[in-house]
Amino acid sequence: MPHSGPFFTILEVVFNPSRSAPRGNGSAVIAANMAASAGTNLWHLLFGIFAVFLFSFATLGTTMLAMRRSPWLATVGRLLALNGLFAFIVFAGQEELSYLMAHMGAARSWSPSGTGSILIRS
Repeated sequence: MPHSGPFFTILEVVFNPSRSAPRGNGSAVIAANMAASAGTNLWHLLFGIFAVFLFSFATLGTTMLAMRRSPWLATVGRLLALNGLFAFIVFAGQEELSYLMAHMGAARSWSPSGTGSILIRS
């Protein structure tokens, strides 16, 4: 399945409950996650995990194909692809945190802990 990474990314965007939230408005993202069904959120998170996993293999395969013809270009392309993949992982984590915040209760404000993975009600 050579094109499965982009396919799962498209499915992730389709099932993303917060895609219609206004830009830069975190409370709207949390409200959209609260309003969405549990199945929609689950499919959104699962498709995001599949996309990250399959994109890494896709970039590795593309690099190996290009390595014979142009090793320097293949190396630079692989490094740029890994850079984008790490950014994608960060955004997937942010989506999961907004999902968790939406389902933890009706707190008025949230303050991130030192690690950023544990949320503390204030």
